[in-house]
Amino acid sequence: LVTLACARSIYPIMAAKLVESTFIPLPDVEGSLTGESVHSVLQALDQGYNALLVGCGLGQMAYVQAFIQSLLPRLKGETLRAVVIDADGLNALATRERWWQELTVPAIVTPHPGEMSRLTGLPIADIQADRLQTAVGQASAWGTTVILKGAHTVVAAPDGRARISPFANP
Repeated sequence: LVTLACARSIYPIMAAKLVESTFIPLPDVEGSLTGESVHSVLQALDQGYNALLVGCGLGQMAYVQAFIQSLLPRLKGETLRAVVIDADGLNALATRERWWQELTVPAIVTPHPGEMSRLTGLPIADIQADRLQTAVGQASAWGTTVILKGAHTVVAAPDGRARISPFANP
């Protein structure tokens, strides 16, 4: 079961395009989720969802940062097995020092090299020069699974295990 929790103002557009999903329209301000939207997401998660993807298409407004920063520390691990943080979710994390200490459930972060640069402060050239070590080192430091996207995507676990995708296609 996939449920899309999205800003109430874009719900009609999304519902017309994603006919397989169920929806939770969330309160928004000018199309952006706010810290007030967190309560609705947490209520939905209490219904037994076991994974959450957050970040895709949210934007980078201050409202969105407040939403992400309020949501992540309040997630509970009773039924939620993992949170996947991508795109604008990563951009919101990059504005917080020691963000990984606020995570309360297992997390998977999915940065491309630019997002990894924002999360770590490392230059993109350094990340690209040693993608494997960057992903493994950050997975260990953050206690998260890191999927460093790009040609030959690296998947690194917090315990040091890593795999490199043999594929490099669009």
